[in-house]
Amino acid sequence: MILGQLPVDSVAFGGQFRSLPGQLPGHLASRLGHQMRVAADLFDLLDDKAFDLAGGDRPAGTSSPAAQAVLLDSLLEGRNRQLPAIDVRQGTLFVRNVATPGYGAAIRNAGKTAVTGLSVDEFVNGPILSLRQDQPKRSLNLPIEETPQFAWETDFSKWANVDAYGAKGDGHTDDSAAVQAAMNSGKPVVYFPKAVYRLSTPVKIPASVVRVMAFYGSVNGPLLVAEDSPQPLLIEDLGTSSRTDIRHQAFRPLVLSHVRCSYFNQTNRPGVKVFINNGNGMGKNERAFINGRFWVRFMNTEWKQGPNFTCNRSDMWVFGYKVEGPMTNFQVIGGGRLEILGGVCNEHGSNFSPEIPILRNVESSLCFVGCTNGPNKFETIVEETIGGVTKRLMRTDCPPRPAPDNYASWKDIIVPLYISEAQ
Repeated sequence: MILGQLPVDSVAFGGQFRSLPGQLPGHLASRLGHQMRVAADLFDLLDDKAFDLAGGDRPAGTSSPAAQAVLLDSLLEGRNRQLPAIDVRQGTLFVRNVATPGYGAAIRNAGKTAVTGLSVDEFVNGPILSLRQDQPKRSLNLPIEETPQFAWETDFSKWANVDAYGAKGDGHTDDSAAVQAAMNSGKPVVYFPKAVYRLSTPVKIPASVVRVMAFYGSVNGPLLVAEDSPQPLLIEDLGTSSRTDIRHQAFRPLVLSHVRCSYFNQTNRPGVKVFINNGNGMGKNERAFINGRFWVRFMNTEWKQGPNFTCNRSDMWVFGYKVEGPMTNFQVIGGGRLEILGGVCNEHGSNFSPEIPILRNVESSLCFVGCTNGPNKFETIVEETIGGVTKRLMRTDCPPRPAPDNYASWKDIIVPLYISEAQ
């Protein structure tokens, strides 16, 4: 469970985090702020508490202390000073920058008050792991920027339908010229109304285009962010079969929302801003997340030939992820800073090697909150090279992640907080 920017009036509703019946709990990635978007199965009304990290009050086999929650930048307002805002009875919790006015305490953990005040700078109810004694025991606390908001264009004369410029959308015809004509129309919205479009040559997205929509269809080919602009560009709703290749060549803020695509930052200037909300298929290359500032609100890749995501000379903040298979989930190189707050490493598949870590840090900074889930296992959780010295955090160094009896053989682990900050 991953929550951020959450204003809560506890009299109106509360949240109780438990496992679903008959399932090993995983993560629900939700970005809450502008609106409330939650899974009803995971939330119960609770007297006057804001949140209850539970698990022990259900029949055996249907609940577990395997839950993990991350709560950031939130206001929990209460009206009962006899209760804590957050009650952690089982599971692990990471909290940062949360205010809890109107409660008796901010956090109760395992029946005891853990944070007596009404604000939380940073709290974790498990061991903070690191490989250096001089390491500060707290997260990187990277600056977080909200995803730019885009007003809905209500004047449909400003929408460019690629079909109106000659695109066929049959998956066979080369639609490159027609799509480029739509992009060059001067209209701020360009959309693809059919299921599959094929682009054999790169299509340039000029600064005049603000929004590109695929309606969960496929745009198979390269799209180039081609012109510098302070106006952010939104590319959204590329379907799960789409083979879109997004090449970020201009110094322009970019939002990728609900997309399956590859992505490469090819800008010449460092520091371009990229916001990813629910992305699939990205990463797989050291030049994808390079020389930029990246804010990710859930992404998922299953790359079987190398590291899934590489933070290269960048600041990268990840609020929820999922990776499956035997390859490194994340690596940070080139003096980058990578903060991963919530995620699951699914240990399914074959060819797991004791030499391959879940996380790799080479002369950079890394913060991680997450867990494993599956019948196979990585033996090395973190491989860290700082000052030319390589150390490893092994599976046996991490707390076990308890599981129901039918999953006990998986022997999962949980990382309440791992930190490695380059000096």
